[in-house]
Amino acid sequence: MAALNQRRGEAALNRQAGRRKIPGSGTFRPSHRPAARAAAVALSVCMVFTLMPSMAFAVGAETGLCEHHPEHDEECGYQEAEPGHPCEHKHTADCYTDELICGYIEDEDVTASDSDAGHKHTQDCYELNCPHERGEHNEDCGYTEGEAGTPCGYVCDQCDNPDKDGGNGNTTGGNNPPVQEEIRPELAPNGTEDMTVTAFDQLDEAVRSQTVKAGTSLEELTLPKTLSATVQSGAEEPDSVVIEGVVWEPDALYEGEPGEFIFTASAAGYTPAQGVEWPVITVTVEEDAVVPDEIDALCAAIDALPTVEELYENAPGDEDPEFDDWVTEISSKLAEVPTLWEQFLSLSEDEAAMERITGARADKLAGLNNLAERLGEMATLDVPTAPTVDSEYNVIYANGAELKIVAGETEGYTNILYDKNNDHTIGNTEYLKIGTAEPTAAGYDLSSYFIYGGSQDADVDGATKITMTGGKVHYIYGGGIAAKNTSANVTGDAKLKITGGQVTNIFGGGNATENASANVTGDAKLEITGGEIGGWVYGGGMARGGYSSAAVQGSSTVAISGTAVIKKHVLGGGYANNYNSVSNVKSDVTGAATVTISGNAEVQGNVYQSGNLSDGDSNLTAVSDANGNSATVGAGSSIIIGDSVKIGGAPKVLS
Repeated sequence: MAALNQRRGEAALNRQAGRRKIPGSGTFRPSHRPAARAAAVALSVCMVFTLMPSMAFAVGAETGLCEHHPEHDEECGYQEAEPGHPCEHKHTADCYTDELICGYIEDEDVTASDSDAGHKHTQDCYELNCPHERGEHNEDCGYTEGEAGTPCGYVCDQCDNPDKDGGNGNTTGGNNPPVQEEIRPELAPNGTEDMTVTAFDQLDEAVRSQTVKAGTSLEELTLPKTLSATVQSGAEEPDSVVIEGVVWEPDALYEGEPGEFIFTASAAGYTPAQGVEWPVITVTVEEDAVVPDEIDALCAAIDALPTVEELYENAPGDEDPEFDDWVTEISSKLAEVPTLWEQFLSLSEDEAAMERITGARADKLAGLNNLAERLGEMATLDVPTAPTVDSEYNVIYANGAELKIVAGETEGYTNILYDKNNDHTIGNTEYLKIGTAEPTAAGYDLSSYFIYGGSQDADVDGATKITMTGGKVHYIYGGGIAAKNTSANVTGDAKLKITGGQVTNIFGGGNATENASANVTGDAKLEITGGEIGGWVYGGGMARGGYSSAAVQGSSTVAISGTAVIKKHVLGGGYANNYNSVSNVKSDVTGAATVTISGNAEVQGNVYQSGNLSDGDSNLTAVSDANGNSATVGAGSSIIIGDSVKIGGAPKVLS
């Protein structure tokens, strides 16, 4: 019976392969480019990269000369230390990202008309992301690494020897090499007296505790050359500084051997105050893992696979409604076969390897690989769109897939649901995996996550839809996000529906940076019937950086009702950030922008039918300027407010 089913199945595969198409270039394939995030967003979801691997060099090597050894030679091995040259790079605007680190959320906290914060953003308000801070120097900055010297190994038997351990008074300890990197300058770099360190900025957890493989050299460890600290000199007020020339001393000689090593920082010219300790870095060197024999591993993998006959045992005909499900199931079981086949081919010329693999295993793998290839030819275009997660920068891209944001069973935690099995419904347990932990009903801490209905630096051909019933996230965008010189357009509508939970800010459209577009060609539709929005609600998108566009080419609709609470302002249009006098920043809504607020909803700020053109002040009434920047809305835009709605604590409406 199995043989008959196999023949029927093979015939079905042959017929289907002739008339089904392989997914072409028009099928969306989400991609992620972490190395191209020079202007990363959310992106960023974020870290301050001020750390570089470092090797602390001694300032010089002892000469070891005496009257019996007046000059160094090859036998003594003496070598003069070669000083390096510090990096002279000066930070420019390109060294900073768009991520604010000053404590204010985006520009809203400093541009709202009812704000009295008095804060004005400067370049220091943005995250530093400079390659020179990460040790990626170039010839323009002048940086060169120094080289440690080698002490003289000559031991004089005739000179007086005050060192009972075998030294002769002119070496660092006889024939014994010096302890790793114990020599350091006695004066501060400028020759001044010591400065008192009253506090050190905490190092990142990934730097404070490092786990490396056996054989990792000292140079490969992340030992920062600088430390951020607060220091005091004499009677002067304490000031924040960056301490340079930091030396890291291990508690034992480090040669990459397994074990735990504690590195303690120090720097010439700086003394910690009482109760203040120099930072330490713990490095754990793991034992070498036992690598399984390649041939044994291949044989075990082949043995674990089913045979072709077993896979065909209950194969349906190609006209059977269950045929496509059978193809999907069998393809999943054969997912690793192509890789195993390539591995087998690389060993096929080795007679000794083939004797161990055996002919039976080779025939089994060949048959399975042939079946996998034929199933691959039958792949249909109805491939489920799946969201992607960037856990490093706390961003989730729906890529056009419908998402549901729900509360987790753990207080304050959240789960993301999507149609994982492609049955056109979203089940209550179809969780999106975020990070390394497998999803459960408990949920994840997504309070700092950005959620996009679209993609990163890629267009979505179709509509987007995000529904939130509970949980807590940071930002929600109906569209995608486009970094410099890219596009992340959505060709359909962008729909957002909030019935519960907590969100900081909401945008109906996308997010575009310099010379990029994240447009929504359809309508932006926001419906908020419950929950709490801690910041702003925009009907449109957000554009920042010259020649950027986050337009909604259709209309925008913002409908707020029920028990929804908006902590700040509601705008029918988008947000165009023309900070630093850039030009052609556009977040327009081509069609009408309609804002409707009813029921017992509350807006603690103001309501605007237009967008927000922000140049760093608190003016929310201007929507365009002479530099081609705009956040306009189309004709017929309107605001409708119900009688029981609270606006800014009183019936206050601006248009």
